[in-house]
Amino acid sequence: MNGLAIRRVPLGRSGRVASSRGRRARHDRSAQSHAHTALLVEVRAALAAGAAPGTALIAGVDAHPAPPAPLRETADAIRLGRSLMDAAAEIHTGDAGLDLLVRALGVAERSGAGGVAGVDQALAAASDEAETARRLRVKTAQAHGTAGVLTVLPVVAWLLFVVLDPAMLGFYVTPVGALSGVLALALAIAGRCWSTRIVRQGSQAAAEADPLHPPPPRPDVARAVALAAPGFLVVAVGAGFLAGAAVAAAILLVGLRRPAAAGARSGTAGPGATAAASPPGKGAVSEPDRRPGGAAETVELVAVALAAGLPPAGAIDLVALLAPSAARPLLTAAGSRLRAGWEPAEVLSGTGLAPLGAVLGASERWGAPAEPALRRLAAELRATRRSAAEEAAERTQLHLVFPTTLLTLPAFTMGVVPPMLWTAFVGAGG
Repeated sequence: MNGLAIRRVPLGRSGRVASSRGRRARHDRSAQSHAHTALLVEVRAALAAGAAPGTALIAGVDAHPAPPAPLRETADAIRLGRSLMDAAAEIHTGDAGLDLLVRALGVAERSGAGGVAGVDQALAAASDEAETARRLRVKTAQAHGTAGVLTVLPVVAWLLFVVLDPAMLGFYVTPVGALSGVLALALAIAGRCWSTRIVRQGSQAAAEADPLHPPPPRPDVARAVALAAPGFLVVAVGAGFLAGAAVAAAILLVGLRRPAAAGARSGTAGPGATAAASPPGKGAVSEPDRRPGGAAETVELVAVALAAGLPPAGAIDLVALLAPSAARPLLTAAGSRLRAGWEPAEVLSGTGLAPLGAVLGASERWGAPAEPALRRLAAELRATRRSAAEEAAERTQLHLVFPTTLLTLPAFTMGVVPPMLWTAFVGAGG
C-alpha cells in the first residue's frame, strides 16, 4: 500500500497520465500472459491428438492473436520445410517459456517422443516466470515510486520558490550562482542515476541468481579516481572543500558503475560457445540467444530428452545443440567426457550445471530414473531465483537512503538555500 500511495501523489496531469500508463501496462502484461498460456494449451492439445511437434507448434502460433515475431517466423520456416530442431537452435523470442517450448519440441522431434511432457514443463516455466515477475513488480513498486519522487520533488520545490520570489533567478547570473547551479544540477543527475541503478539491480536479481549467470565485473576504481581527483581540485579551489568533495563523490559514484563486459552480455562461457551453438552441418547461428543464465531451462530439456528414452550421453549431446547459449559449451564438453568414460557426476563438476551431473551420477549408481529428480532440481533453481528477486526487492528501499542522503538532499540544499540567502542579503542591502 505504501508503494501505491507514493505512486498516486497528485502531481497534476502528468501524475494522472503516469497512473493511466501503469494500468495500461498491467493490462497489456496480463493479456500477453493469457495469450501465451492459450498458445501452450493449444500446442499440448495438438500433441495429445497425435500431431507432430512442428505441426503442433504451427497450430499454436496460428491460434495466438499476436505471437512474437520470432515465433511467427519460426512457424513460417517450418511450413517451408525447415526442421524444428534447426529452428529451435536459433530461437529467441524474449520469453523464457516460449523459448523452452520450442526447444522442448525440438528435442521431441529429434528423439521421437510425443512432446507433451515438454509442453507441460513450458507451461510450468511460464507460470513460474509470470509469478516471479508479478511478485517483483509488487515488491519494487515502492522503490520505483520513491526514486521518481526523489527526482521530481527538488525540481518542484525549486520552481515553487522561484514563483514566490522571482528575484532568486538573479543569483544565477553571478559567478558563484552559476557554479552553485551547476553543482546542484550535477548532484541531482548523479542521485537520479544512482537511484535508477539501485532499482534496476533489484529487478535483475533473479537473473543474477542463476548458476550460469556470469559474475559481475569489478568496478574500474582507477578510472573513477582519475576522473574524480581533477574535479575535486578544480571545484575545491573555486567553491571550497565541501563543494569539491561533493562533486568528487558524485563522479566516483557514477564512475564506479559496473563496466559492460562482452562475456557477461553475451552469456558465453568460453571459446567453444560459438561452435557449440551451431547445429551440425550449419554455420554460426544468425541471432542466437545471448541472455546469460538458463540453468533451469537446461535441466528441464535434459529431463525431456531422458523421458524420451535417450541415454545420458545422448540426451546431453542433443540438448547441447539447442540449450541456452551459456550452457551449450558446458554440455558439449560433458558429452565428450561421458563418451570418453568419465563418471556422470564428474563431467560437469565445477560448473553452474554441477547439480545436473550429480543427479545423473546418482541415477546411474542406483538405477533410478533421473527424470523426476531433474524436474525437482529445475523447480528448486527457479525457486532460488524467485527468492533472490524478493530479497533484493526488500533491500532496494533501504539502499535508496544513500543517494538520497549523499546526493539528492545536498543538490536540493545547494539549489535552493544559496539563492534564498542571496535574495535576502540583496534585499536588505537595497
